[in-house]
Amino acid sequence: MNAEKSNITTEFILFKSSLDDKQRQEFVRVSSSIIADSNTSKFQDKSQDFEMIWRWFIYRNIVDISHNKDKTFFQKNHIWDSFKALVSAPNYANEKTGIKSIIPILKHGEIEISKNPKLTLNVSWDENNKSKIRFSDLVRKADELFSSLERSENSLYIYLDELELSYDTSKKYKRDIFLIRDLIVTIERLNAISKKKSFNFCLFAAIRLEVINTIESSGKEINKPMSDFGTQIIWNQKGINEKEQPLLQIITEKIQQSEKNLNLNKITEANDIWTKYFPEHINKFSPGPFKILCQSDKITNTQGETHEDRSRC
Repeated sequence: MNAEKSNITTEFILFKSSLDDKQRQEFVRVSSSIIADSNTSKFQDKSQDFEMIWRWFIYRNIVDISHNKDKTFFQKNHIWDSFKALVSAPNYANEKTGIKSIIPILKHGEIEISKNPKLTLNVSWDENNKSKIRFSDLVRKADELFSSLERSENSLYIYLDELELSYDTSKKYKRDIFLIRDLIVTIERLNAISKKKSFNFCLFAAIRLEVINTIESSGKEINKPMSDFGTQIIWNQKGINEKEQPLLQIITEKIQQSEKNLNLNKITEANDIWTKYFPEHINKFSPGPFKILCQSDKITNTQGETHEDRSRC
């Protein structure tokens, strides 16, 4: 679901679909390759600490989305130019699959970067305008620049979904626990900076309760961010009318936003959405909103009127 206003951009990153097993293993490889100082991680096993890599992953997505949408979500000044140049400086692997690499090529914890006049790095360049720098140092510089960015009127909201654990092997299961754990820590950190700086930028994650329960004992404090900033959505909350259940309200608001995008003369009231767009009976049964699955690219109401929903993700 992706209904955008002109100054609001939403982007979905699907952990299960967008990050396949090969890419998740790349996270492990990069983490294992980092030659970090003692401040990088509190844990002896640094191959199980992905915070730096997740921050770089988010930074790279911010720059890519800005480029693809031809929008800047922070003030377009020398700080943004430096941030964009820094994130774009490393050499990335060419993916034969067509999937753009987010993680740069590392050798012994170092990456090769290309010279850019907007880069603010104190490094020596060779005759090919290349240099090498520790990945951890590069991420810290990106952290510094991100914290120095200035607010823009354009908003960017990134949603991370399908945060599920792999059950193929115990090794993959453990890997995914640490990946999701450190993603939660990263989201809390970047959202805190965004709030402090009044950025129009926010990260959201949808995590199943059983996944949360599994990663709670994985070595880092995630209870506080989950309790302070998380909202539990339950399909069937007791004492609430069926049509007022939280997830059904999301569908209702999506349809209303689609009506606005289609410039319909009248926006349907929330209480009338289900009778207008969904049949009361299916095969002589009255299933109610919970049993209805919407899989069409078009909105067809019960009066036979059909409207194409171009905002559908």
